[in-house]
Amino acid sequence: MKAFPTFSPFVAPFIADQNFSLPVYDRTHREVAVNEVVMIEGDGNYTLFYFSSGKKLMVSKTLKEYETLLGQHSFVRIHKSYLINLHHLKEYDNRHEEVAVLKNGLKVEVARRRKKEFQVIAESFFRRMAS
Repeated sequence: MKAFPTFSPFVAPFIADQNFSLPVYDRTHREVAVNEVVMIEGDGNYTLFYFSSGKKLMVSKTLKEYETLLGQHSFVRIHKSYLINLHHLKEYDNRHEEVAVLKNGLKVEVARRRKKEFQVIAESFFRRMAS
């Protein structure tokens, strides 16, 4: 059984107006607000960003690179192909489908190996946001 590193989405406080740079075509970069990113999906050497506006953007870097960059900003890896922003998490259904339901309606599968850790993180996050 593979052990995952202990993750705390609360390493640093969430800064709503913080930006990061995404490499896009023609060797240019685009500034993106962390709070606008709902979910990130990895597909080999490409990563697809889902934004709260409904737009999507594909970049040619791996999901692992963004996991390292955004792990301190309430992003958590729930599957080998997905990182979600906890600030866009609506609910976690672990009774039936084991999916994270995001505020924009997307349902994202939570890997079996990550479900216990994610359940603890999600519950802790919801409690923290409620107080």
